[in-house]
Amino acid sequence: EVDSLIENVAAERDAEFADPATRESKALLAAAELVQQGHYASARRILMTMAGGSRENPGLCLALARVNEAMEKWADAAVWYAAADEAEFASGISETRPRWRRQRARCHYRSGEYRPACDAWGMCLEPGDRTLSMGELIEYADSCMRIDDYETAQSLLDQVSARSSGRLKDVQILRVTWALRRGDLDSAEVAVQAALDEWTSEPRFQRLAELIETARSARLAES
Repeated sequence: EVDSLIENVAAERDAEFADPATRESKALLAAAELVQQGHYASARRILMTMAGGSRENPGLCLALARVNEAMEKWADAAVWYAAADEAEFASGISETRPRWRRQRARCHYRSGEYRPACDAWGMCLEPGDRTLSMGELIEYADSCMRIDDYETAQSLLDQVSARSSGRLKDVQILRVTWALRRGDLDSAEVAVQAALDEWTSEPRFQRLAELIETARSARLAES
């Protein structure tokens, strides 16, 4: 049945006098039905067949981004969110582009592509775009840390701290982790001790304290 649908979509795509909007609508409807049934790979095949290698149609690009995201194909989803952003720009559409940039950034983050994630989140903070959510700020900061951009990461965490006390534990964990990555054991120890004073039973801080002690012992052994 899926092969038959794909053949029909391909025939519609290549039909000389077929209306482009009608062709796209049929492909999107067929893909949507398959998604509702949980057949994401088949939906992806139909959409890819309809796109035919083109990235000029915003609707198809967005549908492919969402299907790939549902399949946890994060890198592919990021590519199609970027294509949707560019296609909408070419079409004169502006109001939804920040949303696709945010999704693109999160997909890059989930795929471990931290530098592209930082670039995409940076575009989200351009004039006229909305501010990032708390979770996005933390993911942005974490991405910056992973590419050793500690200055931007620190600025982002300061924003998180200023906006909400509900995520301070996560922020403090990141601060300790960054200090460890930099080899700044003194700062890491001060940060983790302050955290343990406030969250005594938090096992993550206890593990970080153990890591700091292990790192100190290893450094002494080398000296």
